[in-house]
Amino acid sequence: MSSIRVAARQLLDKSAATSQADESFVQGRLVDLTTKWDKVCRLSVRKQERLQDARSLVNSLPLCSLSQLELCVNKAGNDYY
Repeated sequence: MSSIRVAARQLLDKSAATSQADESFVQGRLVDLTTKWDKVCRLSVRKQERLQDARSLVNSLPLCSLSQLELCVNKAGNDYY
């Protein structure tokens, strides 16, 4: 993301012929992109937290054999219907 900001700044700095409207447009798009990137980062952190919570939950469960799990699933299925 920082390289995009640098490239946008360089584009604006190098182009002396850039109109105020073009500069405003590029700056607006950069702000929009930054906002979206920040949201992606927040969502990524939240997903990582949820994955870690799920891992902790799984690790706290007692180990069961496959036959025990099948028995539990079948019982739950029979209770459901």
